[in-house]
Amino acid sequence: VQMGKLLSLIRFSIRFGLLAVLVSSFIGCSSELKLIPVSGQVEFAKDGSPAEFGSIEFRSENDPNPVARGKIRKDGSFTLKTGGRTGAVAVWHSVVIVQVAGNARGAKIKHNHGLDVSKKYLDHRTSDLRIEVTPETAANLTIEVEDENPRR
Repeated sequence: VQMGKLLSLIRFSIRFGLLAVLVSSFIGCSSELKLIPVSGQVEFAKDGSPAEFGSIEFRSENDPNPVARGKIRKDGSFTLKTGGRTGAVAVWHSVVIVQVAGNARGAKIKHNHGLDVSKKYLDHRTSDLRIEVTPETAANLTIEVEDENPRR
């Protein structure tokens, strides 16, 4: 009977030890990510005008996590953050741009927010934007996009 209790205690210790190792390695990975500061400009290919609003997301093509995101400001500029920290990991990324315009009164109030980016940039599967983040390229990216109504 004593041997049974001893074996149960050994099994519990092994399971607990493995769980502790997994949890500590997971926590360590997120805080040890080497991030490179990434900033740039989103502009329309047809005339160089800035995308005046929206958000931009970089997703690693190697591993979909972590994702770097940033807000596109009125002048088209953005800065990426990953998990609250400035920067993105140094790999190839697929890039999406999301623009949502609206207000509490619906369409009754018109907003002048510039051109709308093409809908193909809404999804990583349809976006043709690919950016390699490196220390040499990350500081002043220029991302050229098509607008939703290219005939204007």
